Amino acid sequence: MFNCIRNCFSNSIRDNVKGCRIVQLLWSDTLMRRAFFVLQPFLTDVWKLSFTHAAAIVNIWEGTSLMLPAVFQLLADKYLGNFVVVVISTASSTLGIVFVTMSLPPVLGMGPCKEYNETCVGNTQRGLLYLGVALTAIGRGGLTVSVPCLHDEQTSEGGQFYLCGLVQKHGSTAENLCVYAIGLVIISLISSWTFRFGFPAIFAAIVTVTFLGGWSSYTKTGPKNKGSLLATLLKVFAPCRFYQESESSGKESSFMRHITGISINFIILGIVSALGNTFFVSQANHMKRKFVFMTIPLAVFQLPMLIAIAAAPCICATCAFLQCVNKYCNFCVPKCLRTMPSILGVALALAHAILCCAVAAAVVKRKHAMWLVFQFYLVACVDVFFRSSIETYYHAQAPTDLRDFHDVYTDFVTGVGYFSSVALVAIVGRVSEGKGSWFGKTVSESRLDRYYWLLAVLATLSLVGFWVMAPFCIGRVDKSPANDDGGSRVRDQSSCCFGR
Repeated sequence: MFNCIRNCFSNSIRDNVKGCRIVQLLWSDTLMRRAFFVLQPFLTDVWKLSFTHAAAIVNIWEGTSLMLPAVFQLLADKYLGNFVVVVISTASSTLGIVFVTMSLPPVLGMGPCKEYNETCVGNTQRGLLYLGVALTAIGRGGLTVSVPCLHDEQTSEGGQFYLCGLVQKHGSTAENLCVYAIGLVIISLISSWTFRFGFPAIFAAIVTVTFLGGWSSYTKTGPKNKGSLLATLLKVFAPCRFYQESESSGKESSFMRHITGISINFIILGIVSALGNTFFVSQANHMKRKFVFMTIPLAVFQLPMLIAIAAAPCICATCAFLQCVNKYCNFCVPKCLRTMPSILGVALALAHAILCCAVAAAVVKRKHAMWLVFQFYLVACVDVFFRSSIETYYHAQAPTDLRDFHDVYTDFVTGVGYFSSVALVAIVGRVSEGKGSWFGKTVSESRLDRYYWLLAVLATLSLVGFWVMAPFCIGRVDKSPANDDGGSRVRDQSSCCFGR
């Protein structure tokens, strides 16, 4: 008996050590994202880029990191396995943030040219920064989808053991919020660009060494060939494909066409979310930030976002309750109401997008940066409400084999929105050129209020489009066969609110 207790205790310690080594990869990623919050002012103040050019770089980075999880999920499930993907992603992310740090003039500046100004930024610095940004986007894409899966693959001899319970893909877990807060304090108190990017680089290097130090202890399961969202998309929309489909394949094809069509209404949410780290930050950087006896650091404007993200567990609990009602109380809940709460949640996200753009347009000519607190909070609410609601909607509509992909789907659609933001700004800038262009080199030379009102109109049209299209899909709720095995029942119960 004592040997059994000792073995169980030693297994628990070993598993928790492995779990902490894996979890810290997400901590490093969170800290790096906090540092990149000030990438926009760095490009405009040091590199002297126009704020739209800087915003395009930031949005392409963010959009790429959100769309790549679909690619890495395919690689992990079909070819490489989660462990290999995590190793590649960790190395890419660490090298990326190191290259970004090396691109700073004081690090590789030659002779006296080590100042933070345009004359000290040469082709070497530009090349390192672009390479570093690309590598961090690749690393983020792989870590997002593979770290939680690798974590869950670590099992003890007594059965599946979920370690410390630290990994949930919601960014609102207590651990990620703590790292978020620590990064916020560091970036706020330290004014040196070298330290702002250098500290995450040092932390990422330590985390990488620690993770690789446990190489031999990890459970490596290899590819599972269970399919992926990207593979299903390619199969459904490829021009040349088999016309004869099985019943399950037909359900997947029908669902993917339906969800792709309705996703057009969600792209505006990504476009509005892209304002948070770009245009809003540029506004704050050019407005008065003096409050009482101190100057408010730019990073403090992440605090309203942190408050909005902290509310995600409440929304998640509501989603879980609604899922339980849908699964176990079908006899007392009319079919037309089973997905209506999630539809209302997505509509609420679109309503927040409209309100965010309207508020941003109303305060764009204000002089003090404290007026921007409201729009920073609202833009975070857009993402929180969308992710928490669309997971329930996706889960209710998707066939059993596709229900685990809701987080990858949400990231992918949001990433498309970030890329669409770059295209929209370019189109609007080209159309308005010569007629009082909406976008100048700086925020003060631009008419951002007009752009915000345009986004408010587009969000309103998207809300109307979603509200018209969604009710036609309520009756499409897929029910698992009665003879499903226990594994799929467990998966169904756990996949509503455990997204990123």
